[in-house]
Amino acid sequence: MKRLLPFLSATIAAGAAFSQSPDLPERVGVPEILREEEKAPPAEEFPLPAPRPSEGRIIPPAEMPQMDEPHAPAPDAKRSDDSGEDARGDATPEEDDARPVEGTIVPPEEMACRARLSELGVRFQTRPPELDDADCPLPFPVSMETLGAGIAIEPAALVNCATAEATARFAQEHVAPLASELLGSGLTTVRQVSGYVCRPRRGTDTISEHATGNAIDFGGFVLEDGREIAASKTQDVKVGRFFARLRHAACGPFKTVLGPGTDADHADHFHFDLAERRNGSTYCR
Repeated sequence: MKRLLPFLSATIAAGAAFSQSPDLPERVGVPEILREEEKAPPAEEFPLPAPRPSEGRIIPPAEMPQMDEPHAPAPDAKRSDDSGEDARGDATPEEDDARPVEGTIVPPEEMACRARLSELGVRFQTRPPELDDADCPLPFPVSMETLGAGIAIEPAALVNCATAEATARFAQEHVAPLASELLGSGLTTVRQVSGYVCRPRRGTDTISEHATGNAIDFGGFVLEDGREIAASKTQDVKVGRFFARLRHAACGPFKTVLGPGTDADHADHFHFDLAERRNGSTYCR
C-alpha cells in the first residue's frame, strides 16, 4: 500500500492539471446529427404487421383452407360421336359449306380465295374434286349460289374459286352499276348457262377452259323492274350500249371475253374465262 501512494498522488495531480488546461473547451456539446425533416416519424406511423394465423401454433385440419376441385378440361370442339362424324354444334351453315371436303388438303391460296368470297358476301359450297377424267381436272371446285350484294346467279355455277371470285367482283363492280346507269333498273339475277363442263372447244381437239372450271357463260340478266335481258343481238339502243360497256369492262378482269357478234358459237351468251396468255394479254371480241 505504501508503494501505491506515490503513484496515486501523481495520477490525481495529472488529472487536475488536464481539466484546467486553457486549450480545451469547458464543455463538448452533442452534435445535431439529423435535421428536423430527417428525423424519424413517430412510432405509431409504422404499425407492426398483424401476426399470421399460423404463427405460434399448429393449424388443426378443420381450419385448413378448402382447395377448389380441379376443373375437367374443355372438350375438343371437333369430337367424334358414335356415328364417326364431327360434332360441330357451334358452326354456321356457311362455315360448313366453306370447309374443304373431308380428306382433301386445300392449299393456302385456295383457302384465302374462299375467305375473299365470304367477304364479298357470296354464298357458295365446297364440292368434291372432279378427277374422274384426266383431261378435265377440277381439284377444288366451289358451287356459287349467289354473287353477293343482293345479286343471285341461276342456276348455281360449279367453277374453280378464282373464277367464282372474278365473277362476283365483275357482277358487283360493273354489271350492276351499268344496269342501273344504262337500263334504269338495278340488277337482281345473272342467268348462267355454263360453268364446269368436261369438253373440248367446239370444232377442235383443244380442251375448253370450261373443262377446268376456269370459265363461265352469261345467258341473260334480270332487272329489279322485272325485265329479262337476253344476251343476244338486239335492236334496243340502250341494251346494245349496255352490252358494249359490259364487254369492255370484262376485258381485264377476265382474259377472254366473247359474246353476241363474235361468232355463231357465242351468239346467245357472253363467255368469260381466266385463260393464261403470254405476257398476261387478253383476247376480247
